[in-house]
Amino acid sequence: CTAVIHIISTLENHTIVNTGTFTNDGVIIENASGNSSITTNNGIVQNLIGGTFTIGTDIGGLTSGVGDLWLGCTDTDWATASNWLSDSIPTSLVGAVIDSSLSNQPIISNNTAAVALSVHIGTEASLVIGAGSSLTIDRATNQGLYNNGLISNAGTIIIDDTGEEGIFNDTTATFNNTGTIEIGQNERLEDAGLENLGIFNNLSSGIIDISLTRSHGLLNTEGTFTNNGNLIINFSVSGTPKALNNRATFLNTPCTATINLTATGSSATISNSSTFTNDGIIIENSSGNSSINNNNGIVQKLKGRTKKIGTIN
Repeated sequence: CTAVIHIISTLENHTIVNTGTFTNDGVIIENASGNSSITTNNGIVQNLIGGTFTIGTDIGGLTSGVGDLWLGCTDTDWATASNWLSDSIPTSLVGAVIDSSLSNQPIISNNTAAVALSVHIGTEASLVIGAGSSLTIDRATNQGLYNNGLISNAGTIIIDDTGEEGIFNDTTATFNNTGTIEIGQNERLEDAGLENLGIFNNLSSGIIDISLTRSHGLLNTEGTFTNNGNLIINFSVSGTPKALNNRATFLNTPCTATINLTATGSSATISNSSTFTNDGIIIENSSGNSSINNNNGIVQKLKGRTKKIGTIN
């Protein structure tokens, strides 16, 4: 678990040349633009610059995420230093990378106030944030919280000042929120507050509050976004970005599910080019135009621009 090979190279030729048998049960960190190859990977390979890393049999994990690697050598506790490659708990200056090959996946619990520069959840990896605990991400160069695995939040997630999306939920990802997510409450993000390409469930007790972004507040690009709880977007960007931009399937259900949108300076509050069904409540306080497909619930339009609804039941 703790065996480490760390390679740094400025050469463009191969970094690891393997013509025999090379088995990795530990960690390989390759910080080089050259190509590499090994026979078998049962551990973690962190490929940081982007040269091709060929693995014959990959039972472990291959990640390009930047930051300290979670190893889980001791237990599942995020706040245990020996679970991290650096033997220290991530700080606000360090990214955290969670890989899928490890039996001990991280849990933030026991009222822990975790911090990180960014968090990268790999395919089939997971992160749990328990009730009373929190994760704060600030000043990430790229995406603040990247998920291609499973995130379950019953605590609080706070994200500010990211170079790209605050939360990016990728194509094979599932995100279940029963807690609170605060995005851009203190400092503006350079891209969308939340972009979904997978499955995102804001469950009945869940609260998502998105404010300061330079792009869309919430962008549902692919997959399905289901709001059973409370979605709040306070949006103030001029031009083409939308408070809520749906290009896939968006469900606001059941009758107690609430979307509360306040937008200034935007050409549209809700932009819908696919399937948007409301069984709950939409409160729109904006002079922009909006559209949804199906309304089985209540839409409260507080200012005077157009709200297009395909089917009203």
